[in-house]
Amino acid sequence: MEIIPVVYYTIWPIVFCFIIATLFLLYTEKIQTPNYRFWIQYLFWINLVVLVIWPITYFAYGNWWVAFGMLLIMLSLSIAILVLMGLSSAKRKWWYFSFYSVYVLWTAFCVYFSLYDNVY
Repeated sequence: MEIIPVVYYTIWPIVFCFIIATLFLLYTEKIQTPNYRFWIQYLFWINLVVLVIWPITYFAYGNWWVAFGMLLIMLSLSIAILVLMGLSSAKRKWWYFSFYSVYVLWTAFCVYFSLYDNVY
């Protein structure tokens, strides 16, 4: 299976840009309890690692089950972070919602096109 240039040179950099921007919002946002701030930051770092490992595992080894498991972990972490977003102050709630929405949509777009060989 070939690595699709569209995914690696166009879509993944945009996903990482949104992750970096959202990490900036996390570090500047005051969350109600320090424990929530601790967990939301670690969820993001885990999610970032999974986003890097998932396509490498899928394309390098062709192991569908490992790639599917990592995809489920990535999506569940995104949902968990969305829930934790509701616990933050109302000042930047729409910023969080916008970044997470685009983040999830771009991730779904990447995964959709990474499953086909004939997309260029």
